Amino acid sequence: MKGQELRWIVRTVRMIKGPAEIVEVGSFKGRSLIATGLSMTNGGRLFSIDSNQTKTPGTWVQDHLAIALKLIMDLNSEVFAQHFKMKSKKAVELFKDNSLDYVFIDGDHSYEEVCHDIDAWRMKVKKGGILAGHDYGEPGTEANKKHPGVYHAVKHKIKGVTNEVGTIWSWIKL
Repeated sequence: MKGQELRWIVRTVRMIKGPAEIVEVGSFKGRSLIATGLSMTNGGRLFSIDSNQTKTPGTWVQDHLAIALKLIMDLNSEVFAQHFKMKSKKAVELFKDNSLDYVFIDGDHSYEEVCHDIDAWRMKVKKGGILAGHDYGEPGTEANKKHPGVYHAVKHKIKGVTNEVGTIWSWIKL
């Protein structure tokens, strides 16, 4: 994730009024998770959802996430942060409909899984909340060549999507 994209996350999270309820689907090493957690100026709860099924050997990714979560809570005592090592399809069941201020989708990038994540997590976002994601790119861009499923799923599932900065897309629930 590029610096301009992390700065967009920081600005977006800081706009949330009151304690925030935030979910990040697909946290990998925790870079965007840290940006999110440290930007929660009004406190709240931050949940990381990732099955940690990567090509990285050993527990390296899990160690990074544990460090990221501890760092967030050490530096922002108003935030409770927790990781759920599970697939998005299972984790979505843990949250009530219309309960989340912000959901950031950056998990499985296949068309089918992005469609599922959009359908499932959109229901969890409250009115005025934001559903956003990463690796969105118009045809012909590097992001689209690498992850074409993201672009096609977002275009298919969401009316009024905005390409914010870099490869970040967002949608506000009205």
